Amino acid sequence: MKRENKMLQNYTQLIERIAKSSRLSVEDIERRIEAKRAKLSGLISKEGAAQIVASELGINFEKEKMKVSELLPGMKKVNIVGKLFLFFL
Repeated sequence: MKRENKMLQNYTQLIERIAKSSRLSVEDIERRIEAKRAKLSGLISKEGAAQIVASELGINFEKEKMKVSELLPGMKKVNIVGKLFLFFL
């Protein structure tokens, strides 16, 4: 149950990021995602369809800076920059 809630939360965050970047409503993004899934006969996850929709809208998250807490499962090409506070040998 926790995993399903986390996946739903990640999907919701992804949709909100796409909506913000595209200046479209969340509802419009969701319609596009469902249309993409229907076109692909449901053979793609909601997250995968969302990534395709984002790409079609010209949205690329590759160079976007975000907090570690905003990282989502399934993200690719993520570069993490951090500061080490304690180092053990």
